[in-house]
Amino acid sequence: MSDTNITDIKEKNYEELREFALDRGASLFGVADITPFYDKIQLYKEDIKKDFPYAISLGYHLSNAVMDTIIDRPNKLYYRHYKMANSYMDLLAMQVGERIQRRGYRYIPIPSSQVLDWDGLSAHASHRAIAVQAGLGFRGRSSLLINPQYGARVRYVSILTNIPLKTDKPVSMSCGDCDFCVRFCPAGAISEEGYNLDKCHEMLKHFGKTLHVSLICGVCQKVCPGKNPKWKREDKE
Repeated sequence: MSDTNITDIKEKNYEELREFALDRGASLFGVADITPFYDKIQLYKEDIKKDFPYAISLGYHLSNAVMDTIIDRPNKLYYRHYKMANSYMDLLAMQVGERIQRRGYRYIPIPSSQVLDWDGLSAHASHRAIAVQAGLGFRGRSSLLINPQYGARVRYVSILTNIPLKTDKPVSMSCGDCDFCVRFCPAGAISEEGYNLDKCHEMLKHFGKTLHVSLICGVCQKVCPGKNPKWKREDKE
């Protein structure tokens, strides 16, 4: 098979899956080449990773109306919306994966929110790292993925697969002069120097005990709604 035919097949598969996912409620779709960071993927068999060179990243834009109800801490409305969004994205990942499987290829859906290591808050794979590689955004000061259109108000899910796909490129952007998350973080966990996981985790545990909302906050997501003129483009000529 010629390189041209392979390129056409990858493009066709990409467009078909993208259209399928967006028609079923995904806000964002991207594909990453994950071979450079296999070491960040935790699967039960190390050799299985080599069978899945691609990762599809799907994003769901959270309700702006719900996010705007957050002031300086999470609330029950946001907590339920967060849980619903995770379940919705997990279902969508299964639907996309089944479509891949019907084509004779394989897939592994990575749950939208499943923690394997509570101290490091890590999972089977980093949805943020995959989404960055898939061109869906950049890592902000808050350590969250920042999408140019929707900001941090997005939940993500990932699908590892071996179906041939065109891959996307990371966007070259940064927070620039924006410091909203630094100013409003209730834990003081975000600064110009970076993100402090321990401070964030302690505040999440505090919210969990006092507000009964599990380990969530949402403040840094709320203050980062997207389309921010303070962000800096770093595209190289």
